[in-house]
Amino acid sequence: MVNSSGRTGLAASVSRTVAADGYTAGTTGNGAHTNASTIDYPPGDAAAAQALARTLAITTTSSDLIRPHPTPLRRPTT
Repeated sequence: MVNSSGRTGLAASVSRTVAADGYTAGTTGNGAHTNASTIDYPPGDAAAAQALARTLAITTTSSDLIRPHPTPLRRPTT
């Protein structure tokens, strides 16, 4: 998870929140400032990315530039 808001600790905070909702937390960091929140995901992770986007009320963007993570994003089971 990359924080590009300029708010210190935001990625870590959101990561803890989604982990509490059943998602597997990954690494967090900071990126270049942006005014929009989105989930960029590699091909094949659309369903999980869209489920997470609904949880966070943000958009998703498929990107061929994002390499699949060894542990793909998974929707939590209920």
